[in-house]
Amino acid sequence: MSEQYTYDNLKNNAFAVRIDRIPQTMFRVVSGDIPAITIPAVETSFPGVDQSFSGTKEVFEDLILEFIVDVDMKNYEEIYHWITQQKYAVTPDEFTPKNGKEEDLYSDGVFIIMNSSSNPHRVFSFKEMFPVSLGSLHFDTSITDAQPVQCMVTFKYSRFELKPIDTLKGVQTPSQVAP
Repeated sequence: MSEQYTYDNLKNNAFAVRIDRIPQTMFRVVSGDIPAITIPAVETSFPGVDQSFSGTKEVFEDLILEFIVDVDMKNYEEIYHWITQQKYAVTPDEFTPKNGKEEDLYSDGVFIIMNSSSNPHRVFSFKEMFPVSLGSLHFDTSITDAQPVQCMVTFKYSRFELKPIDTLKGVQTPSQVAP
């Protein structure tokens, strides 16, 4: 006997993001996309016909997230320090990653998709992430209804995988953490 499938729409506003290195930022993420993945085809020419074959390398788009900046700018500052620690060091004294270890320049993270009951349902796991861009902060005195300042951050990573929910053990979601 086959299992009955219950269809439920995937909601675009039911998600959470967690990056191990920057926990203060991730609970204030307001938007983000699961990046595209492509495997470029290999083109080969034969007499009279061009043939395409499946490629051999995955290409991942960047992970771009938008977050609300807190009044003390702690979340902005976390990413700022992370991104500035990665620049090319001219001398060994200039290379000072957090905690003094090169591996601390990278972090794993998860993009958690929630179901209609706001419970974790699917997990995209990102490996060896690091920021490559931290967006501008916009201020405007002509606005009468003040809005929270938001900022974009762009990450590169080695790969991402769709993982089962049981990989979330020990990971808190926004409903479990007070803002």
